[in-house]
Amino acid sequence: MITFIANTFLIIGSLLCLISAIGLMRYSDFMSKLHASSKASSLGIIFFVIGLILIKAQSDFTLKGLLIILFIFFTTPISSYIMGKVFLNKE
Repeated sequence: MITFIANTFLIIGSLLCLISAIGLMRYSDFMSKLHASSKASSLGIIFFVIGLILIKAQSDFTLKGLLIILFIFFTTPISSYIMGKVFLNKE
């Protein structure tokens, strides 16, 4: 059962990263590309790491995975906000 749940998280994470990549190619302006790259990819990576944590539950990857999720959760929105502010002040 845990394998099924882990595989579901991995598939959802992969699909969100794919949606982010399609958004980067499809959108034309910088702010839309920034939104696609920051929101969907960070959520996709978080889902992907949760799936990996469930697969490797007996190893020491659990702590490392939680630290990865925490790092992605805090740094991605901050960096996209700063890039957006720099872009808007440039014009």
